[in-house]
Amino acid sequence: MRVLNASFVPRAGACTALRTSPLGPTRTYCLPSLVIVGAMRAGTSALCDLLSKQPRYARNADGREVHYFSDPFASPRKLAKAWPAYAARFPRRRRDELVFEKTAQYLTSPGGLAAMFAVLGPALRVVAVLREPGARLYSEFQHHCAAGRCRPWAPLCAARRSTGPRNGTALPRGAVVRGDVLPDGTLVAAAVCYAARGLKDKLSVLHACARAPRARTPAGSCPAAPGRPSARPD
Repeated sequence: MRVLNASFVPRAGACTALRTSPLGPTRTYCLPSLVIVGAMRAGTSALCDLLSKQPRYARNADGREVHYFSDPFASPRKLAKAWPAYAARFPRRRRDELVFEKTAQYLTSPGGLAAMFAVLGPALRVVAVLREPGARLYSEFQHHCAAGRCRPWAPLCAARRSTGPRNGTALPRGAVVRGDVLPDGTLVAAAVCYAARGLKDKLSVLHACARAPRARTPAGSCPAAPGRPSARPD
């Protein structure tokens, strides 16, 4: 990834020329000026679809959630340094377009919003989509059941009785299991698990550091200011 304008300063809505491969063509890419975040099943996708139909609004080329700021193990400094990889997701189609992206999880990712403003600056506009909690929870329950993810929680809890009454409590059959179980038996919120993208060893380090920030774990020292994950399932 090569930035052709060495003096370019990344900020929300700014455009610059990039060459994504040594022999590839030079194209103009624009950082988003608007980011949509929100709760699951709150309507972020619907808002994104409505904006995509407007001529002046342009989403990232692949039309998927970007998740650039979802990793709790990537510091704002690291993300700021690697900004060309983020900008390469947004090729410019026309000069007067407004670029946006939608990654609902930024709202709940540890440090996600702070990292986003550190990279894109104070001019960034963020739209947070929320929903009445009861209706949102029931909608999420239906969503997980339709995907085949509704299953008894009791067997999972019974296998993890060593860490306290929360994880040893059998919930009603049909409860939705979200999140993951760390080696010590702690249930961690799904938002943190999704952000870790399967890196369960690092997720364990993150949890241990949240409980004892100055401790050293078997996997190494604690990451800097990782955020405090929730020990309660969504």
